[in-house]
Amino acid sequence: MIFLKILNTNRSATVKHLKEKLSSLKQFSSVNTSTQFRLAPSIIHQRKNKFSYMKQLNNKAVLFAITILIANLFFVQTSFAQITTGVTSVGPGEGFSNTGADGSGIGSVSWSNPGNVISNDNSYATATVTSSSASHYLQATNYGFTIPTEATIKGITVTVGRFGSSSSSGIIDNSIKLIKAGSIVGSSLASTSTWSTSEAVATYGGATNLWGNTLTPADINSSNFGVALSVKTNSSSNRTASVDYMTIAVTYSGTYKSQFISMDAGSSAWCQGETRTVSITVKNNGTLTWTTGWPQINLGVKWNTNNTIWDDYHVRTSANNLAPGATGTFSFTIQASNATGGPTYTTPLSAGTNNLTFDVVDELISWFAGNGGGTGPGNSVFTSSSQTISAPGTTATVGGTQNICGNLTTLSLGGNTPTTGTALWSQTGGPGTTTFSGGSTGSSTATASLSGTYNYTWTITNGGCSSSASVLVNYLTLPAAAATKTDISCFGANNGTIVITGSGGSGTFSSYSVNNGSTYQTGNTFNNLSVGSYKVRVKDTNGCESRSVQ
Repeated sequence: MIFLKILNTNRSATVKHLKEKLSSLKQFSSVNTSTQFRLAPSIIHQRKNKFSYMKQLNNKAVLFAITILIANLFFVQTSFAQITTGVTSVGPGEGFSNTGADGSGIGSVSWSNPGNVISNDNSYATATVTSSSASHYLQATNYGFTIPTEATIKGITVTVGRFGSSSSSGIIDNSIKLIKAGSIVGSSLASTSTWSTSEAVATYGGATNLWGNTLTPADINSSNFGVALSVKTNSSSNRTASVDYMTIAVTYSGTYKSQFISMDAGSSAWCQGETRTVSITVKNNGTLTWTTGWPQINLGVKWNTNNTIWDDYHVRTSANNLAPGATGTFSFTIQASNATGGPTYTTPLSAGTNNLTFDVVDELISWFAGNGGGTGPGNSVFTSSSQTISAPGTTATVGGTQNICGNLTTLSLGGNTPTTGTALWSQTGGPGTTTFSGGSTGSSTATASLSGTYNYTWTITNGGCSSSASVLVNYLTLPAAAATKTDISCFGANNGTIVITGSGGSGTFSSYSVNNGSTYQTGNTFNNLSVGSYKVRVKDTNGCESRSVQ
């Protein structure tokens, strides 16, 4: 209490259109021979189920591009793109980086517009020859192959889209050979048949024909590997040859084989719709690198049930050039929901038991296991142990922030009572420890061991599902008040003064009282006081009041 008496002094802050679907996959033995095919126009692939499809620009394109070849019981695939077991284009943008040029060394007639040979678009390279002349070589190179270095080259197939100006006596082949290391080499596979007068496809070589050459992956992957064509006429009149495009397919052998070692999903309990990262450890037990470029080898994961939705491995990741004999661990982000390609997630998976299935894919041939040995043999999928999918429990809710002044026990924390699942309070932040009056009761109070700011979390769990909400509690120390006075100057006067100062507490001082907290003012100076006793208090911005000073 501050008592005023009489004194005599007074103080004062983030290709173009695709038209023809080409697919033909078969298995013949335990040895896999795969074919890379490179066409000048842009190629993009689409995957459907366990097989891959290629589409090729050109209204006139014919299905010569897919050829199943059986030779020595080898699996052979040919397609409109550079294929071993992948579909990633190598050229700029969506196209291939091919080059067409006129080359001397044979004949005397130059080709006009030789650059047109890189694209199946009805734009032609042309040469007009006479009975006494033949053309230069029309050279197509720079196919951008990236055949695995471990592969064995088995054969080269060349296809040419072309026509002549007359069919009775017109254009015929003069020479067609391969280009290796920039030189025209090997045997000519020229045909004696007269070219048709409308564009048609001529095929040279095959899956077991090396054109009289010894070829390595390095030879074919070089930018100066290609094909050279020279023409002549069996007519006494001038005849014009028109060439639209020249493609190359490379057949080679090797095996793709996987050995799955382990999976880590963190937990076998999932909540419907939950997104999680899972990983798989796998060994490359084959003879070919799992390349990221061409061929494109990926690993995939899918849920094992809901097969009308998870009809493919919609979640994939690159095999990252895993070498033969090497082991790698690969991560996937997958959601416990139905999905289509992309993936595009829709509704949550049904509650119950499910499995995760993993496989490796050659994007043009097939999934390793899904092809029944065509990319193996001996491949199988990896199926996880049972994964339990649970429906969510009741959504957790809590009360609002509490500021507890000068006390270490809260009011009710305000957690809701779950209708599905079980619940529990936990301390998830704070300088001390906490005791809950009812840890599984939403209305529990909390008693802290030290003052400070605490975070309490109310978690409702149902199987692999959980819902949490948190409430903040500030256990605040009380501020202290002190005062100085100036007594009234004489009997009956009301010119006394009290100045209150605060200390301690947890906030800034916002208001002051001289009547034990009955009323407060924002200023700490009280003037015009008369003789009497006054109980002073101070309040901070957290709403905490000091005890009164008598």
